[in-house]
Amino acid sequence: MKIWVFVEGRSDVQALSALWNGWNQKLSEKRWSIKLIPLENKSNYFRKIGSRATEKLANAAHDLVVGLPDLYGIAYQWAKNRAKGSIA
Repeated sequence: MKIWVFVEGRSDVQALSALWNGWNQKLSEKRWSIKLIPLENKSNYFRKIGSRATEKLANAAHDLVVGLPDLYGIAYQWAKNRAKGSIA
C-alpha cells in the first residue's frame, strides 16, 4: 500500500519527510510507504490535485490519497509583506 500525500511545494516535502521519518521506516517493514508529491504552488495544487488523485487511485484502488494544501490566506501575505517593509 502506498499513501500519496500531495503538498504545495518542496519545503512541505522536506518538513513532512523529517516529521514522518520514523513512521515511514515502520511502514516500510510492512511494505507500505508514504510518497510526498509537491505540486509547486497553490495554483498548481488546486488545478492538478483532482486528476493526480484520480490517477493514483485508478492505478491501485487500495492506496490512499491525501491532499495537504497550505491554508493561510490573504491576511498571511499581507502580514508577511508588512513585516518585510518594516525590516528593510
